[in-house]
Amino acid sequence: MLRYRIFVHIKRLHIKCTVYSILTGLGVNGLQ
Repeated sequence: MLRYRIFVHIKRLHIKCTVYSILTGLGVNGLQ
């Protein structure tokens, strides 16, 4: 149970980081 919660938390954090990197990447590309 605890392992599953940690897995879900890591997946959620990974998705958040991916979205953040995509947004910042678009922002950098827009500035250039």
